[in-house]
Amino acid sequence: MGITTLNKLSSYTEREILSLHGVGPRSMPTLREALAAEGLSFKQV
Repeated sequence: MGITTLNKLSSYTEREILSLHGVGPRSMPTLREALAAEGLSFKQV
């Protein structure tokens, strides 16, 4: 997927990110916090 920025991360849903190898449910709070700090969030379905 080549996700290298928070802007790019915000263009995916949480489900899409969780489907990536090596990303589990415990990673999501950290990712949500990082996005929120920049005024971003995951894409809504």
